[in-house]
Amino acid sequence: MDVAVNGKQVVQVTRQNVLVFDYSGKLLRSTSMIDFVRNAGLEPMVAAPKQPARAAGDRFEPHVVYDEFIGRWIEPSPV
Repeated sequence: MDVAVNGKQVVQVTRQNVLVFDYSGKLLRSTSMIDFVRNAGLEPMVAAPKQPARAAGDRFEPHVVYDEFIGRWIEPSPV
C-alpha cells in the first residue's frame, strides 16, 4: 500500500484498488487496479488460477506519487 497527496486529494493504492479521498477523509472514487490499468489503455496481466503462488519477496508493492510539474498522479504498475 502507498499514499500520496497533492494539496486537495489523498490517493491510496493497494494491490486491488486505487482510492481517492478528499482531505476530510470522504471517499471520492474507488477503482479496481485492473480497471485503473485498463483505463490507462493497457491490458492487465492477470495470473492464471493454476499458477503457484509467488514467493513473498517477489510480490508487487504498489506506489503512487503526484507530479506537481505536470499535474498528474503517477502509479507505476507491472500489472
